Amino acid sequence: MQGLIATAAARHYGVSFPFAKDLVLGDDDTFVLQYEVRMQQGLQCGGAYLKVPAASSGLDLGALEPDTPYIVMFGPDKCGTTNKVHFILRHENPVNGEWSEHHLTAPPLPKDGS
Repeated sequence: MQGLIATAAARHYGVSFPFAKDLVLGDDDTFVLQYEVRMQQGLQCGGAYLKVPAASSGLDLGALEPDTPYIVMFGPDKCGTTNKVHFILRHENPVNGEWSEHHLTAPPLPKDGS
C-alpha cells in the first residue's frame, strides 16, 4: 500500500507504478479498480484522480504529465462550477484507430468528509 500527502496547494503530485504484466481482459473477465482519497482539509479547487495510462513503448512513469494519454480516469474534481466525481473510459476503435471518451452521464458529487 502506498500513500501520498500533498502539502502545498495548487500543485501537481503523483505516484506511479507499473502493472506486473499487461492487462488484457476478455468478455467474461472482471476488473476492479479502486482507490481511496481523504481530503483532510477539504477540496477547495482541484482534483484527486487515479489514472491508468495507455500502454505505449515510450511510457515513462517517472515523467507523467496532465496530458499523458490514459484509458481510465477516476476521482473527484471541484473548482468553479465543476463539482463531480469523474469516471472516464477512453477506448481505441479497433477498426479505425480513433480514440473516444465515455463519461458518466450523471456523475456523483464528491463527499466533503463532514
